[in-house]
Amino acid sequence: MKRGLPITPPLHYSITSPPSLAWFHHAFPLYLAPMAGVTDKIFRQVCKGYGADVLVTEFVSAEGVFRRNERTREYLDFDPCERPLGVQLFGADAPHMAQAAKLVVDWVGPDFIDLNFGCPVNKVVTKNGGSALLKDCPTLTSVAKAVVDAVAPLPAPCFSSLSRPDGGCDGQDFPPGLQGLWRRRSRHRIRFR
Repeated sequence: MKRGLPITPPLHYSITSPPSLAWFHHAFPLYLAPMAGVTDKIFRQVCKGYGADVLVTEFVSAEGVFRRNERTREYLDFDPCERPLGVQLFGADAPHMAQAAKLVVDWVGPDFIDLNFGCPVNKVVTKNGGSALLKDCPTLTSVAKAVVDAVAPLPAPCFSSLSRPDGGCDGQDFPPGLQGLWRRRSRHRIRFR
């Protein structure tokens, strides 16, 4: 079956564990990228039916999870047929991100927690989430480490955007184990490196 362009598989890293590609079954594994307003339960199941290897929820606000917001919790709903499935969290407060990740694991038991360090959308960036964390390497590192420690032994890959032109954090500055990740342009075009 021809799948179009080769896709660089996501690297399932945590700061403390090596990459694992055990979930992939094809020469060119398909990883459904988390897309707000798109990757809901029905869409994920359709993608799984067409051969997606790994699915990820829409991105979820760690603050919403931390505050136990019911609407936020609805984004976490999935069926067992969607496994392996990860939940993508965004936020900038390390203790809240860690607690939210623990709550997600306790509530729904995903296969991994995906960290969003790449969303360029204004309402996320203005709260210091998504790609805004690339301006603040110490905060990015503390968030990543807090979540990885909170969910161990689950993998905690991350999604990052391109290097910041304003001298902020880029892939070379990420903590060990979080380098070499999928990267995205601010106009939502994928770039493979």
